[in-house]
Amino acid sequence: MKGSINTVEYLIADANNALYTTEIVEITNNEIIKKEGDNQYSINPAEIKINAMKYYTKSDSPTMYFVSQPKNIQNTIVAIDSLPDISWKLNTNESKILNTFKCYKAEGTFRGSEIIAYYTPEIPIVFGPFKFKGLPGLIMEVYNDDNGLQYHWKASKIIIPFKQDIDLKFLSESYNSPIVTYRSIVEKFENKLKQMDQTMKTRVSRGGSIKLNNTERVSIEKIYEWEKETKED
Repeated sequence: MKGSINTVEYLIADANNALYTTEIVEITNNEIIKKEGDNQYSINPAEIKINAMKYYTKSDSPTMYFVSQPKNIQNTIVAIDSLPDISWKLNTNESKILNTFKCYKAEGTFRGSEIIAYYTPEIPIVFGPFKFKGLPGLIMEVYNDDNGLQYHWKASKIIIPFKQDIDLKFLSESYNSPIVTYRSIVEKFENKLKQMDQTMKTRVSRGGSIKLNNTERVSIEKIYEWEKETKED
């Protein structure tokens, strides 16, 4: 698919705990400033860097710890997130075979995105990629089914049993960094984007306009629980 980014990610899990890992991703954008009309320009980031990540979660808890690991290990970030409950709608009438396993369809909503997943009861663990879990079997495939940027995870290889000795439980003493909330990370990042937006607008000549192409959420997480709580309050 044109413009797609493919990465290799790993899920290691038992019945109670899971560790999900991703690699460092670096994207270079050759066209930083793009003219969209008379005195109208859009600005894209020159370079996007996504750190390697480790996600730790448990089957019986919404709490997830994750570790963001850049190339410079001194800048490691350790954070805690409380995952929302996904009210999965199971559809056992719709199935397909993935990696020789029969998988059934499920649908749900996760932080503002409509999600479709396929899980297999043949592997009776509740985990899946990224922050997805809670189905009666391993999530073999999951993607968002809405407009905008598309995210798609699909298992390419299953190893049972996995014999390598890896600790699936989060141990805070393994890291020197303090634990911060995921909310604080999101708010800090978005405040930085707003500051960039204001800075660029002050530099535009009178009569011109500018649009930063990273001010809207393009992640699969579009709406957070604390934002709903603020509106209700």
